[in-house]
This record gives sequence, C-alpha cells and structure tokens, in this order.
Amino acid sequence: MQIYDLRQIHDTYQHIYLSPHLDDAALSCGGMIAAQRERDERVLVVTICTGSPSPDATLNPLAQELHANWQLSAETAVAARIAEDQAAMDVLDADYFYLGLLDAIYRHPAYCTRESLFGQPVADDPLSSALRVTLTGLQRRAPTAVIYSPLGVGSHVDHLNVYAVCAGLASQLSTLRFYEELPYALVDGSVAARVATVAKGLEPQLVEISPWMERKILSIAAYASQMAELFGSLERMAPLMRDYAASISPDGASFCERLWR
Repeated sequence: MQIYDLRQIHDTYQHIYLSPHLDDAALSCGGMIAAQRERDERVLVVTICTGSPSPDATLNPLAQELHANWQLSAETAVAARIAEDQAAMDVLDADYFYLGLLDAIYRHPAYCTRESLFGQPVADDPLSSALRVTLTGLQRRAPTAVIYSPLGVGSHVDHLNVYAVCAGLASQLSTLRFYEELPYALVDGSVAARVATVAKGLEPQLVEISPWMERKILSIAAYASQMAELFGSLERMAPLMRDYAASISPDGASFCERLWR
C-alpha cells in the first residue's frame, strides 16, 4: 500500500527502511522485509530520491548517460522507475512512501561524473537538511519502529548523506540498524573498508533469509531498467545475489542478509 502523507504513518509500524533510491531496500533487505511481512509485522519503505527534475532542466552528462543505460527518456525516467518500485513492493508486500527529493544527478551540478557521484557529498548539498526533518518526524510518529539506514558501502553520495543524518541522530534512535548495500557489497573488501571508516563499535548481525531468497530475487527483477547498470543483465542478477547471500552465511544457514548495529 502506498502512503501519501507523513500523517498516515503511525506507531503500528514495526520496521521502517530508508531507501536512498528506487531499488535499494529490495536489493539489500528484500529477504528481511519478506520475512517480516510473513510474520505479519508492519513494514514501511521510505524511498528518498523520487523527485522528477524540472521539464526545462538541462541534464548533466552523467544523468544523460544513465538515462541511456536505463533506456528511459528524461521525461519518463522517474515515473518508470517508480512503477518498477511499486511492483517490487507488491512482491514484498510492504507499504511504501516516496519522499520526493531529487536524486544527486538531478540535484546538484557537482554530481556530473561517476567519480563525483561516488565520493564525498559537497558542502552545500541540500539533501541532509531535508532528510533530517523527515527522519525526526518519522521517529516521533513511530517511536518504537526499528529504523534501517544504508551503511554507505560503495560511497554513493546519496547513501553517505542518509548514513550521516542517521548516525548524527543515533542517540535519539535506539533501534537504529545499518544495512550493507548491494550490489556495492559484491566488491571484495568493500564492506570491511566501509566499516573501518565509520563509528567504532559496529557489530554485525546476520539474518537468515533462506525461505525468502527467491521472493527477494523476484522483487529485484521488477527493476528492469536497472539490470544492465547494476548487474550487466537480468540473467546475472540472481546467481550474484544467491552467491553473496551464501558467502556471508554461517554453517547451517543457506542465505543471509547482514545488518550492522
């Protein structure tokens, strides 16, 4: 079910996932979401960067390159990706809310190359201040919900912004958890490198998702426009997801996702 207003969010939600983009929650936490819903726990996915650029905006070279890779036009890209996300959320049976902020490639002229997109956010990036207001409101409306934030694996500026805001409010968010982002975590050493750079004392928490692995894969497949960019092809996605989930699993578990707390 789609939520259209923050006032519809209340303390019956037990889990709130912060997804920087229209795919991050399913990619990284789809198994956990499916498991929670099967236990009849209430789940809300808040996707942050879902705003459309102005029709008369001049897109930077990176935005144009990505649209070409997605095989989507500037006029239809965000709407098409929202439709994909809605299909994925239906597979996972999660409620969802679109915050409507702009993706980095539309938001600031500094994010015009892949190098700038995967680096430190610029000082005048407006995303953090807008997100801080929203997160404070979410915590007030659903004070007992577990909040799941991206850890920042891969160093995408949108992920780093969300992580920084959540980490800054950690003292007010006793139920805060960080999730490691896929497909960035597929790069050897990427998770360890990120954990080494953030706050001390993070501890891993493995969550078995074996019964829900195939539902996670089905939800990810809904993001048809992103398959070439993220995995090379749809056919490569499922084995990569299964292999990673198996690689972090302890003895006795087939597939896991990993949180940091």
